[in-house]
Amino acid sequence: MHKYDDAAWHYNGDFPNGLERVHAATHIGFFLNWCIENNHLSDFQTEESKSDIEKVKNREMTGVESLTKNCDERITDEDLNKITNRFAQDYYENDTEFSKTVGCYTDDYVTFYSKFAVKIKGSEDSIYSVENSWENYDMLKIVIDMRYKQWIDFRIDKLDIIVSDGE
Repeated sequence: MHKYDDAAWHYNGDFPNGLERVHAATHIGFFLNWCIENNHLSDFQTEESKSDIEKVKNREMTGVESLTKNCDERITDEDLNKITNRFAQDYYENDTEFSKTVGCYTDDYVTFYSKFAVKIKGSEDSIYSVENSWENYDMLKIVIDMRYKQWIDFRIDKLDIIVSDGE
């Protein structure tokens, strides 16, 4: 199993005092939310979390809540389908050719945090102070959508043809 991100890495690391641990998962939950909205989950997640997936799609549950309930506060290769795993490997990881030349999720999130995000009132100024809200997600998903389109173009330009095998 390959982990792309884990909230524990954050709340057990350089995490601000006074914030609840769930805020270490906001950025991960936003990415998961995007995966859910775009039907990019693995068959396992789709079957096991069907009710919660619908709740996220209907905005009755956030990606962060789904991440906590269904993914043990982390995103792994077991949570995503084949194509989305390739995207996550290139975009979520910060040392790939795509992330270095086009963009990386963590860099995009930091830019989003510093320029656009609605922050938790009274919280210390850090990337963890981004409010887990649909307003914030809606702003960030525009960036993820753009990066996904760029990634497809990047892969096609490299003659690395992406073929779905039913996933």
